[in-house]
Amino acid sequence: MKHDTATGEADASDERLARRFLAGDAAAFEEIVRRHRDAVYRFVRWQLGAARHEAEDATQDALVEVFRSLPRYAGRSRLRTWILGLARNVCLRRRRASARLLPVPLQRAEDEALRAIPDAGADLEALLSRRETTDRVRAGIDGLSPEHRVVVLLREVEGLSYEEIASVLEVPLGTVRSRLHNARAALAISLCTLAPAGTKEIG
Repeated sequence: MKHDTATGEADASDERLARRFLAGDAAAFEEIVRRHRDAVYRFVRWQLGAARHEAEDATQDALVEVFRSLPRYAGRSRLRTWILGLARNVCLRRRRASARLLPVPLQRAEDEALRAIPDAGADLEALLSRRETTDRVRAGIDGLSPEHRVVVLLREVEGLSYEEIASVLEVPLGTVRSRLHNARAALAISLCTLAPAGTKEIG
């Protein structure tokens, strides 16, 4: 997805809000929360694969982390990208605390299996915009591993660039490209499997 003029204006406005907050304007933080809370909620819910109440708790934790950390925001990335990076750290702490991380050998096996899937040409942006396929796309996304689910969210829903996704997740750019390719391929296979009899395959 491309950043348009409106996005650029929003980014500039975010910068102003951050400066106002650092100058002691409490209302500026309330506006930051209003703008970005939904994105944080979506991110932590998809990252954790969590129920609504747990995602709400994690969102609150992330926003507290934003409040504490905002004085260290240097403006080297978009504010939303920076906020999602903090939310990722909250998710990592929660996953470690609840011991829900996949064992490394299992995760590696999953990655190897996904690399063997050909890219079936799924256009996720188009699919997500089609009402008749939304439920099946959502089900397919929910079936992905957290690592693959979150790159789909950040790219196709939040509209982050590959570079911004790499910054949020603290992984190399090549890893982002690989995970997104694998996620799209797995979704294409899943959607073809879920397609009702007599309908055309999506691709």
